[in-house]
Parts: sequence; structure tokens; C-alpha cells
Amino acid sequence: DAGYTTTLAVANGTLTNAATGTITTRTGSGGSRTLAAQLDNLGTAQVPYGLALSKASASHVNAGTIDVTGGTLTVTQTGTTPSLTNTGTITVAPTRTLSVTGGTLDLTAGLLDGSTGTLSTNNATVLFNGPATVRTRLTLTASTVPGTVTVPALDSLVLTGGSPTVTLVNNGRLV
Repeated sequence: DAGYTTTLAVANGTLTNAATGTITTRTGSGGSRTLAAQLDNLGTAQVPYGLALSKASASHVNAGTIDVTGGTLTVTQTGTTPSLTNTGTITVAPTRTLSVTGGTLDLTAGLLDGSTGTLSTNNATVLFNGPATVRTRLTLTASTVPGTVTVPALDSLVLTGGSPTVTLVNNGRLV
């Protein structure tokens, strides 16, 4: 039994999780969970079970904390200039994945953490400043990283797969 699908949809406007708020995925009956909304997370979003975040032309923002502790957080970006901008912290637990398809993923200001978690992108533009803001394993498939990414001395960048377009200056270790 695959369970029942659960969807929270916001047709117009933005779903804002306040600085003191918490959004948590629950086990339910074992079906899939979808948040069909433009998300502005100022508080905490806990993902102990898989979650799909999908809304056409959405500009998602995380200025709080997202903890991917179970399952996969799947962000599917379609439509006109869709994006996910992180100015807070996204933590991806060991063997867990943040998966982003399409649009722009902006990681230049916040922190993507989890040394054995994975960021997986497909057909996305990924903006980041190297290991200072991205501390996960990377699988960048058909994705573009504009500008130059520098791996500082005594630091490392772990690329586990994919075929990104990126200019890389390696002063440290590329794994």
C-alpha cells in the first residue's frame, strides 16, 4: 500500500513560515507529500520524511533553517524565472538529498551544510561561493555555475557526479 498523497496548495500569494514558526512533514499513511506553494521560510522547516516543493514561477526563499533529516527534499522549478534563494541554513543529513531541478538555486549568502549529504541538481543554474557556503557532496547534472568557484587551500569540494559547466580554481582538494 503506497498510502495517500498529501498536498498543501497555495493558489495565490506566498506561504510564509514566521521566524517563530515550524513546518514539519509527518509520516501520515506513507504516501508522498507536496507543498505546492511559493515558500518564504523565516523559521524552521523540518523534513524527516520526503517532501516535494513545486509551484510554477515561484521565488522560494529560505532565511531560516531547513533540516533534511529523512527522505529527499525535491524542489521542482518551472515557469518564468523560478528560484530558490538561501540566506539561512539548509542542513542535509548523511545519505539524504536536496534535489533541485530547473530554475536558479542561489546559495551565495547562506550555508548549505552536511558533509555526507548531497545536493543534486539537474538543468539548473547554481550560484555559490565554493566550500564557504556549500558543505555537501555535489551532483550537478546539466547545470551551470556562473562565475568562478575557488576551493581555498586546506579545504575541499566533493563532486560526486554530473556534468556541470563551471570555472574552478582549485587551491585545495577536489574529491
